[in-house]
Amino acid sequence: MKEVFFNPKYETKKQRCNIDSRKKPEGHNPLFYCEKQEKRHCMKHSMNALLGYDAIPLESFAKHALTPVKENIAQVPRSEKVQMAEAYLSYDQERFNKEYEENADKLLTSLAREQYQLFNGVYPEESDSTAGFSPDTAKLVMKELRPDLPEFNVDWLEDPTGNDNVLKKNKQQIENLMKEGGPDRLIYGNDVHLVAFRKNVEGDWFLVDSENTTLQRIDPLQYYEEYKDAGASNVIMHFGKEVPFD
Repeated sequence: MKEVFFNPKYETKKQRCNIDSRKKPEGHNPLFYCEKQEKRHCMKHSMNALLGYDAIPLESFAKHALTPVKENIAQVPRSEKVQMAEAYLSYDQERFNKEYEENADKLLTSLAREQYQLFNGVYPEESDSTAGFSPDTAKLVMKELRPDLPEFNVDWLEDPTGNDNVLKKNKQQIENLMKEGGPDRLIYGNDVHLVAFRKNVEGDWFLVDSENTTLQRIDPLQYYEEYKDAGASNVIMHFGKEVPFD
């Protein structure tokens, strides 16, 4: 791993490097957009590093955080929804039936909001962490704000602790992403921290981490091998191919 220093010329209060790097930069000391870590907003920081500019506001995550929760609640039997309404909203069967028939979507949103608060301790708009939002939320945010880009995918790596077969499978999964013609940028991590990886024109990978004061010249596989023993299931978020910024 080799450190590459950010150019202080482009540093601001909130960015280590406030330069538009949507396109792949050239050279062995490339300039990549990078934000400074604020609270636990690493999902926002990593997604903006991925895109190469200040593309995504915090409000977008709260807006979409309830969607996966609501979709899960919609799939459970009606009897379970009644139980949730009683536990979360103090509804009896009669009130549930009335509101469900009048506006099922509104009721499901209310249930999702309360369930989110139950599991996370805060409502989405109160959260000081984007790391806690699911990768599905990230997909929804990307789809809303950049529908013109290739499909944004979410792949999971199992915890390899004590299982060489899982480790081999995870490494192969990362290697496949790094093949020529694959994505030139991706996000890696878990609900503790997320980082971005970007390629330069020459094909070198760089770690863009909001917690680091420098870039690191290291590819995703090397990074995984270094941190695979952290004992967690990790996620990789990426476009299906290189991003064609014109």
